[in-house]
Amino acid sequence: MKYHGYANAGCLLACATSLPDQHLEDILSSSVYMQLSCNNRFPLFADYKAWNDRYSQVQRFCLYKLSGWLSHEGFSTSLDKSLTPTEMVCAALSGALSAEEKCLLERLMQDFSQLNADSKASILFRQRAVESVSPVLEGEGMVNRVRVQVGVVDDKSTVKCVILNIATRQPVEACFLRQEFTLGEMVESIHAAYFVAQLDEDYADSKRAMVLRTLDGRETMEIERFV
Repeated sequence: MKYHGYANAGCLLACATSLPDQHLEDILSSSVYMQLSCNNRFPLFADYKAWNDRYSQVQRFCLYKLSGWLSHEGFSTSLDKSLTPTEMVCAALSGALSAEEKCLLERLMQDFSQLNADSKASILFRQRAVESVSPVLEGEGMVNRVRVQVGVVDDKSTVKCVILNIATRQPVEACFLRQEFTLGEMVESIHAAYFVAQLDEDYADSKRAMVLRTLDGRETMEIERFV
């Protein structure tokens, strides 16, 4: 499948080039709307469960038909083991994607990782995907939280996407999708949720104007194509 890659606030999406332009715009703008709505209600990355619940609610409000939403929380006893966010994302979505979509997902993250750290797409994504929390008590270390969404969109406006949350004492690199995160440095379990959702054709008549009015042009600052 030929695709264009977008940094869409804190989400990376591989969108089929055969997806009609208006459907593409609707998916990208509604994704920004849903993320900002959740961020406004739950601004701290530590509230990831409430954030995810809110996201699924706003999805339904925006007339996405959900055919699956599954969560997984895991932590390995092999504390010296390291994983990259790319590996975590691919593992979380492995049961939901076709072989072609798996390759596409990996290529999307590879393409993004090859961008310069000072590129507009990299800066935009990092600003939305990484949160550093200063220690409350003396002696505590800095906690860096990462929340990324990565997904694919086919020409039927179906979105298959994972939301990954990690919290670590390690510094987060500028291009962190291929950074090795040691499990022993994690301060919480790794949490991944994935969903399969299709934008309803009634979105155009019922929700598009409201979403764009609410964003008030902000979507132009939150969406950057990089492939």
